Amino acid sequence: MKNIILSAILLSISVNSITQDLTGVWKGRFNESVSTDSYTSFEIEFIKRDSGMVVLTKTCFLLQEKKYFTVCISKMKIDKQKTTLVITEMEKVNSNTPEWIRDCFQKHTLYYIVKNGKEFLKGYWESANHSINCGKGITELEKEAAPAPNPEMKSPEN
Repeated sequence: MKNIILSAILLSISVNSITQDLTGVWKGRFNESVSTDSYTSFEIEFIKRDSGMVVLTKTCFLLQEKKYFTVCISKMKIDKQKTTLVITEMEKVNSNTPEWIRDCFQKHTLYYIVKNGKEFLKGYWESANHSINCGKGITELEKEAAPAPNPEMKSPEN
């Protein structure tokens, strides 16, 4: 019984730590399992609004020496049983990719990790639509530090 209670407490702490402070930008990369040494730049931005959390994903890649990007609105789901955060791309809202590149929405299943005072989301990705094979691989993101306050800026009170 004590083990069940302890497990429930640890699970609650882990899930709560996922939901407490996601706001901000998480930058990193993902790879494809077929090419483990080739990574694509990837970031997730969590924006807190009165109506809830807005989640944007941005993928950047080079193709023929030109940088391309795609920004998507994504949905977020917290799986309390597995203590994971699932981010699923739903709709492309901005992009500079050529017309011949097909949209390939992804689903990222991520674990929240704190190491040496830094916050990470690590896990794996796969196609959001299983009828289209977009690949699969590893996702690694680190929370971008909030900008340090400018000591030269004066508060309105001064």
